[in-house]
Amino acid sequence: MKLEELTYTPSDIKTSAEHPHTIVLLVDEVMYDRYQKDKSIPIAQVVDSFEVFRYEHPGKSGKLAKPSKQDLTDVFGFTNDDKIAAFMLEHGKRSGGKLMQGRKQEDLHAKTYT
Repeated sequence: MKLEELTYTPSDIKTSAEHPHTIVLLVDEVMYDRYQKDKSIPIAQVVDSFEVFRYEHPGKSGKLAKPSKQDLTDVFGFTNDDKIAAFMLEHGKRSGGKLMQGRKQEDLHAKTYT
């Protein structure tokens, strides 16, 4: 299984001084393509896990970190993992970042993307 990053950055920023968090959900790229055509596929078959990440600094590159509950509330308005995954599948964008299956969670936190 090849994993791909699905990213979401809120677009309702009021000033250029505000820097939104980019949230990342890892999905199986083949199952994600199927899900886009058939929404009856269970979300659990599409996502690698229901855990989301954020880039440590604003933007779409750098180290991935676990977002705080406040980060999730700021971005989504809720912290429920199932609802966040469903939202990401509907509104997230493919970032082009691909990972191979079998990567350890701690490797994800240390991984630097460009």
